[in-house]
Amino acid sequence: MSIQDLGAIGELLAAIATLATLIYLALQIKQNTTAVQSSVADSMINSAQATMSTITGSAANAHVFNVGATDYDSLTADQQVQYRYIIVSLLNTSDLMYWNFRRGTLDHELWSRQATWITAWLSHPVGLELWDGYKTFLTPAFSEYVNQHLRVKTQEISDAVKKYEQHNRGVTSDA
Repeated sequence: MSIQDLGAIGELLAAIATLATLIYLALQIKQNTTAVQSSVADSMINSAQATMSTITGSAANAHVFNVGATDYDSLTADQQVQYRYIIVSLLNTSDLMYWNFRRGTLDHELWSRQATWITAWLSHPVGLELWDGYKTFLTPAFSEYVNQHLRVKTQEISDAVKKYEQHNRGVTSDA
């Protein structure tokens, strides 16, 4: 075997080693991406859950949230402020979720579920009023998404309001 033959074998082994390294790095990147996505999803869900826990943590908070969506004017001034801050907190979390969704670190299914909640939160006159007053404090991309979503979902929003109000009154569609 000549020096040239040994050199060719060496080059082949180097190419195989390089290929193996690239495959290993690709697998590591994929695992890291999955871990980051899981971490982001967990963080987003925990953030939304913290706000929901505030709402459900007491009968008074649940009352403010439920009545705020259907009969805002009957709330006291303090309760109205509380309701607005609950909605703002939910919108802030949603804005962050949308940012992560656009960057590919939040799954489409999780974002779609959140988009449905946004529709429910904003699907009544007070929600729309709060949205109009607060959307400039959110990222432009999220604000545009919600604006387009609300335009497209007009009838669905109306239906959601009716279902939400029926639910809050304890009325079902079977009754």
